[in-house]
Parts: sequence; structure tokens; C-alpha cells
Amino acid sequence: MIPDLRTALHAEADAVPAYSVYERAVRTARRRRRTRWALSAAAAVVVTLVALSGVTGVMLADPPPTGTAGTRPSVPDRLAFPPAFWPSVTGSPPGTASVLFGGTGFAVDRPLRLLDNEGDLAVVGATSDVYRVMRVGYEGHAGEDALISPDGNRLALSSGFGGYAGILDLTTGTTTRLAAFTGRDYVTPMAWAPDGRTLAVRVVGGGSVQVGLVDVPDGSFRKASWADGSATVPGFEVAFSPDGKLWAYATRGEIVVSRPDLTILGRISLPPQTWLAGKGAWTADGQLMTMSLIDGRWRLQAVDVTSVVPTAPKASGQVWPIGGDELTAVRLLGWSGGQPVVAVYEREPGNKAGPPVTYYQAVRTVAVWRLTSSGHDVMLTAPRDAQSIDISDAAIIGGETRPGSPPRFGVLTIGPVALLAIAVVAGGWLLRRSRRSRR
Repeated sequence: MIPDLRTALHAEADAVPAYSVYERAVRTARRRRRTRWALSAAAAVVVTLVALSGVTGVMLADPPPTGTAGTRPSVPDRLAFPPAFWPSVTGSPPGTASVLFGGTGFAVDRPLRLLDNEGDLAVVGATSDVYRVMRVGYEGHAGEDALISPDGNRLALSSGFGGYAGILDLTTGTTTRLAAFTGRDYVTPMAWAPDGRTLAVRVVGGGSVQVGLVDVPDGSFRKASWADGSATVPGFEVAFSPDGKLWAYATRGEIVVSRPDLTILGRISLPPQTWLAGKGAWTADGQLMTMSLIDGRWRLQAVDVTSVVPTAPKASGQVWPIGGDELTAVRLLGWSGGQPVVAVYEREPGNKAGPPVTYYQAVRTVAVWRLTSSGHDVMLTAPRDAQSIDISDAAIIGGETRPGSPPRFGVLTIGPVALLAIAVVAGGWLLRRSRRSRR
């Protein structure tokens, strides 16, 4: 009986598959070792990111504002897009700025930007590369929808920013609404007067288009009834003389010259493919400049205004040639030591839009040139998809440039990345434990 039972048990045991304890233990040990290495590497990456954001980012990427006391405003020789989650102009005001630029190359730091990234704006400090971001939500152009003031302390904003036109103070981060307009009016700033107390605007509302001047301190609006704001090119519409005693407005192939009290001095006809040169169209001696595209070549030259301003000098006849059809637009920003300073808009390859156009689909990048008798000097370069720009008069007149030192990272940029990395690592570890427990 017992031998039979022993035989039966041996037979049953022989039928059971062999279990390799040694090999299974080796595989488990290797898997656990790989997991520990992966977790250690992830922890090292997180610690490194936090260290970099807390030290290098604060000390190098975003130097504290130095103001303008004892120094003069200057233009950085290069721009870059600030990282995601960078401080804003309202949450952390930058103080006096020299550059305002916009485009579609800003980092996406909100889910909705993954679906529609039409562009944002940023300002750069007047004496150091303090960058601050302005989230727009639509294609808002520097120099057209938002204008930097002559002294660099304020921005004039169109109604697309928050639903109403206003003046943003870069030293406090607060916005003052232009009281003369209602929520039904769409107001676009066109140019600042040199003293910063008057702003030319276009107002669309009630089925009409009006152009006039706003007194910035009290917000009152004076309509220029002769102006037609429906047939202009943004950024090439209005220019104030350096002394603020004259302003010129382009409309339907003409330039109208007026005093700030809206007294019209006269009109000047423009030839085809010719426009008011931009906000810097008036020279210090009273000449008025136009920009034209002739035979595929951009040309900056003066137009004779002696018929409407007898005290003005005759047009000098000097012509500055500026690139060709590879540029979608060239805008005169101002004058530095008698030399024109222009913003050039490089065409996006394959886009054939007629000039001058500055909408983002047509522009690859922008740059700032100082024109010379033999060509030009490059004052500022920008990365691809930096597609609009404006510079304060104070920085242009000074004509000084500085080595650009754009931000690379910082606490607010790498902090969220570090938290995301921790969450991913922790989630993967919990998922792995859950699967092993189920097995």
C-alpha cells in the first residue's frame, strides 16, 4: 500500500512543470535594479532643473531692472523669446522699456495655446534685458495695435486688449482706460506725440470710422473730420513732427498736414506705391519722408511740403535704397544722428502678398537697421517668428546698442517643468506597483 502511494506521488510530482527559482530571481533583481536606476536618474534631473532654475535662472537670465538713472536707453542687438511661464508686464512690471515686439514664437504655457497660437507681445528693458510678456489672445502687432511711448514708460493699447483702449503704465502694471470711448467703440492707437501727452487714434463704431487726437491725461477726444481712416496701411498712417507742432496723416493717396488744434495746412498727393514712411517720417529740420516700392526696390526719400508749410526746407532729394521684394515692408521708426532707423520685415518664403504687409502669415522675422550712405548697419536681429516691433523714441535718438542677453530659464519656467517631471515619475512608479500587485 505504502509503496503504491509513494509511486503515485512521484508520478504526480514528475508531471508538474519545473520552476526555475534561480533564473526568476535574477530577472526580478535586474528589473528592480533598472527601476532604481531610472528613479535615481529622474530624481537627479529634477534636482538639477530646480537648482538651475533657482540659481542660474535668477542670477543670469533675468537681471533686476536698473532703471535709467545715470544711464541712457539703448537697444539690445538681438532678441529671443522668453521661456514659458515668464513674468508678465502686469504681474511684474519691467519699468522703462526700449523695445516692444510680438510674434508667434512664444512658448505655449496654456492648454488653449496648443489649439490656437496667434501671437503674443513682450517688452525689453531700456538699460538691461529685463523681459516681460503680454498675453494677447489674437494677432496683436507691436507698432500697430500696441505702441510704446516716446520715453518707454507706457504702452498705448487697442480695444483688443481687454475689450477697451487704454494706456498701460510699465512702472506700475496698471492700465488706464481712455474715458472718451465706450465698449461699442473699437479704438486703435496710431502714433504718439513726442511729449507723450497726445495720441492719434482710429475709432470704429456706429457704422463710421473716425480719426482724431486723444489728450492722454484726461482722455478727451477731438475728431479730425477730414480724415478717412478706412483706406490706410497700419503703421504707415500718422507721424508727428519732433517739436509736436505738426502732424501728418495719410489717406487715399494723400498726406494731410495739420496742427494739433486740427487746423489743416494742406494736402500733398502721393504717387502710386508710395506711403507715409512711418512714425518717424518727420525729420528734425522739417522734411517729411515717404516710403515707396519702385522696380522691386524699397526707397526712402523726402516729399516736398513747402506748398503747405512755407517754412519747411525743400526736399533734399537724397534717396536711401533698402532691400527689395524679399522684404514685405520697411517702416521708418525715427532718426539717430541724422541717419534713418528702420524696421524691416522679411518675407515668409512662398508668400506673395503685395506690399506693404505686416500680418504674421506674410512675415518670417523682423530686424532694425540704421541706414548709411553706403548701405546699412544692423542694430537688432530677432529669431524667426518674431514678426512685429516698435522702439521708443528715446532709444532711437540715443542710437546706442548693447549686447543682448535674453532670458533662458528661471524659477517660474523650470519650476512647473520640475513638478511635471515629478508627477510623471511618481505616476509611472504607482502604475508599475499596481500592475505587479494585480499579478
